[in-house]
Amino acid sequence: MKYRHNAQWRRSAFLCASLFLTLPIMAQDSRPIHVNVNSENVVFTGMAPQQVQGRVMIPVRGVLEKLGAQVTWVGKTQEVVATNGKVDITLKIGSREARVNGRIVPLDVPAQIISGSTMVPLRFVGEAMGADIKWDGGSRTVLITTAGATPNVEPRREPRQEPHREPRQNISIDSVNLSTTEWLHAGSALTVTLRGTQGGQASFRIPGLVEEVALQEGRSGEYRGAWIVPDGKRIQITNARVLGSLRYRGDSAPALQSSDTVRVDTVQPEIRDIEPEDASRASVSRPNIYAVFEDRGSGVDLRSIRLSLDNRDVTATANVTRNFIAYTPSSSLRAGTHTVQLTVGDRAQNQTIAQWQFSLDAATTAGITSVNHNANRPLEPGDVLHVKAMGIPRSRVLFSVGNIKGVKMTETATGTYEADYTIRKGDDTSGSRLSVRLISPSGEKFSHGAGKPIDVRTGRPTAPRILYPGNSSSLSSTLNIRGTATPYTNIKIRIDYRGKLAGLVTVKGSALDTVVSTNRDGAWETQEVNLRGIGSGVEYTLTAISVNAAGEESPATVMTFRTR
Repeated sequence: MKYRHNAQWRRSAFLCASLFLTLPIMAQDSRPIHVNVNSENVVFTGMAPQQVQGRVMIPVRGVLEKLGAQVTWVGKTQEVVATNGKVDITLKIGSREARVNGRIVPLDVPAQIISGSTMVPLRFVGEAMGADIKWDGGSRTVLITTAGATPNVEPRREPRQEPHREPRQNISIDSVNLSTTEWLHAGSALTVTLRGTQGGQASFRIPGLVEEVALQEGRSGEYRGAWIVPDGKRIQITNARVLGSLRYRGDSAPALQSSDTVRVDTVQPEIRDIEPEDASRASVSRPNIYAVFEDRGSGVDLRSIRLSLDNRDVTATANVTRNFIAYTPSSSLRAGTHTVQLTVGDRAQNQTIAQWQFSLDAATTAGITSVNHNANRPLEPGDVLHVKAMGIPRSRVLFSVGNIKGVKMTETATGTYEADYTIRKGDDTSGSRLSVRLISPSGEKFSHGAGKPIDVRTGRPTAPRILYPGNSSSLSSTLNIRGTATPYTNIKIRIDYRGKLAGLVTVKGSALDTVVSTNRDGAWETQEVNLRGIGSGVEYTLTAISVNAAGEESPATVMTFRTR
């Protein structure tokens, strides 16, 4: 970066921005004040360090750049912004408060403009950047030492002419590229390639996923590194972006985002509502074998679905959809125990295998002889679903269908069981089979499914309510989002971010994109969301949408917040 030492530059946004060192000087001294950063003397091209009311005033540009920070003057808000990629500092002219990564910190002396130069507290800024500040009164030298550096134990005693220095190189990032845009699963590797100024130290972060990964330089100016998706952590996100960083000799290039997005799904598909139930006895020789499944991340891959009965693949003759599989044997099954295995995978190559068993008697003893219901059309809220079953007398009998679980049936006559259920909001189901379970007086378990599927449509769900967080500017960077919505619906949760780092670099992307389920009372909650590593000055937009079993979506609930 080349500097222009003329009047126009001195009137520019930085105005030779200076720092106010809160180290008192006991007596007036006309000798010049010097600054030493990690044993290297700082050369000031604008206003020289000076003493004002017992305090040391020091120009900021040379100091903070040697501390590895970028400095920006925001004229519209009268603020000085300094950042080194990990720490963001904002000081406002005339204010006795500063912000460090969004946290308010009091100041002894407010930031101020003196003779066209901006003055801010050096000790505060230096220590916020992780530096140690000392004053050597004999040589009138400010000694600044960063972590890992060796302090200058012999500060110069007399001013001397600084040697000629070559203009500082312009530090830049040209591109940030990803090895793949396909879905990633646990154990997958994402390789990031950053191209920019050679000879620097490069890294990348993925807001919401990983805070910092070091990159190694191979060919000149080409840096590479990889992130391995962790195992055992639930991650579902579709629009994450990689943010690249590059430092060279204490300078930092403006951060750059990848144009491509990262998609991660580490959650396996869910298999439920199996029929016949595990360890039960089927009541007919050709039982309907059925299961419901779903994947809330990358989505079910139909090509991955496999159903086997007694180690024989029957997928080709089964009815397979994205939500369920149903199979009825073409001929009667033999007496004895039968094993069913169902495999379901998603587009991120996560896989779930469910295995269960049921048995048949030699004479196909009818624990349940028949099951009937009145759902000849799609049911709506207020409609009454009537179920009737015939089976062994004096048994405990229950029915289930979709979100309607374990409804107790009453024995109205010997071996005749009936139940009425009034449909309510959230009971939606599409093409689900009604299943009746009977536990005989002797403890034997029987299950039987109705051949006719049931549709329940209770209408578009209501918009979810977000209980936490609320609209606030001081939230923790790790939080659990929770709320209420229509019972038995899925809640699509998305957090998008947008802002500028250090007032310069525009960043945007998604830090969370997941689905959670409400319980019977409509309550829902996400796992802990980690928003560290994105930076201050970034605004988050949280969107929540309810989705019922029929795929109908509610109006979106949207709120914005910031983190400290």
